[in-house]
Amino acid sequence: NEDSLISGSILFFKEAAVYRMNRKHRGHCVIVNNHNFTSLTARLGTHKDAESLKCVFQWLGFTVRVYNNVKKVDLEKALQEYKSHPDHVDRDCFVCCILTHGNLGAVYSSDEALIPIREIMSQFTAQQCPGLAHKPKLFFIQACQGDEIQPSVSIEADALNPEKLPSAPRQVSLQDSIPVEADFLLGLATVPGYVSFRHPEKGSWYIQSLCNHLKDLVPRLEF
Repeated sequence: NEDSLISGSILFFKEAAVYRMNRKHRGHCVIVNNHNFTSLTARLGTHKDAESLKCVFQWLGFTVRVYNNVKKVDLEKALQEYKSHPDHVDRDCFVCCILTHGNLGAVYSSDEALIPIREIMSQFTAQQCPGLAHKPKLFFIQACQGDEIQPSVSIEADALNPEKLPSAPRQVSLQDSIPVEADFLLGLATVPGYVSFRHPEKGSWYIQSLCNHLKDLVPRLEF
């Protein structure tokens, strides 16, 4: 009857508005963990962040792989590998976490190449990566987005040491850092133009808070 048809339509729209997240294997989680650089300061505490992310996403059913001290060529190779990974068809989601130094709209590889965030994310659009079409693609970036400092306690920052900056780094606008295609979530540790902070032993405020909230708020169903 008409009432059941309306009820069925409402249920359909409710279900259509939610991503499917009930496969046994949720998807792949890639963690780029840059500690050492050619001339920039070492990022003490980053291994704590990488380990926390690994534990949480494994608990959530993801297959996690950590890449340490990634040069530009190796990052490009890893992105190409996951861009064409056959597993995406049978997975629900893709997660990429990047822990490194950064600047406005971009992140640094361990050999200090400045890579636009948009360039990284654009590898996983529906056109470039059909297996992830209409599936959530989550990017969490722990990196500075400038060198301005907000009031804070005395700790290390993921800022660039002005005395050790590579010559004339290319500036990337924030507008160029976010793809327009749907199904992407970009989480940045700081606002444009500012540094992000990291404890040399306990890890960064952003990543540790993210992991704690995932553990507390995300239901984990056993299969």
